[in-house]
Amino acid sequence: MNAYENTIRKYQTLNSFANVGGAVVFGGAADLDVPFDELKQSFNVDYAIYNRSVAGLTVADASSVYDAVVAPLRPSKLLLRLGEADLEAFEKNADEFIRLYRATIDHIRSLNKKCEIAIVSIGSDANSSTVADMNKRLNALADSERCFFENVETTSPAMKETVSFVYSTGFFTPFVSTPIHSLAKILYGWNASSNSQTGTKNQTLGRTKNRLNLSTVSLF
Repeated sequence: MNAYENTIRKYQTLNSFANVGGAVVFGGAADLDVPFDELKQSFNVDYAIYNRSVAGLTVADASSVYDAVVAPLRPSKLLLRLGEADLEAFEKNADEFIRLYRATIDHIRSLNKKCEIAIVSIGSDANSSTVADMNKRLNALADSERCFFENVETTSPAMKETVSFVYSTGFFTPFVSTPIHSLAKILYGWNASSNSQTGTKNQTLGRTKNRLNLSTVSLF
């Protein structure tokens, strides 16, 4: 816990200003730069979203850190993205990694039985075969534990482009009661490499609306 002490202290201070019952992202370093506030506004998500990710968080430490910074928020939706700091441990003993991950889910549910949980895949330029194997195992874990699974590595380019377009232009979309699987797509599709910044700026509003309407059918 000492490795996360400063981050835990910061989040505990922020929790005193937060509302309970919203959505929480609980991941590692890769999740710290996601622009949650901007995406919430762009997609009109009708509940609070809090980022309680911790750089270097391992699955072995996840339950104790969860108790300190997430449990007080009593989230209705939890996006769980663990494994980024566990690649070496996974290569040595994948079964133990999955056991610890399952134990973390069991612990969360023992505290908050009504919380919807989505397991989000990890991504990395290095150790691609290890990452692919980990994500495959996480998908199976999600199935066995009745969790949603969002594989950000296989999200369709069209969906990513739509999310990126909405975010970069500030286009307001009237989505409400956003389900957890759609929330995962929003939060992890915003920085698609092929986004609106490479397009022309003279698109008409009508074409923009048509594009969004067509894309959001499959997104939501």
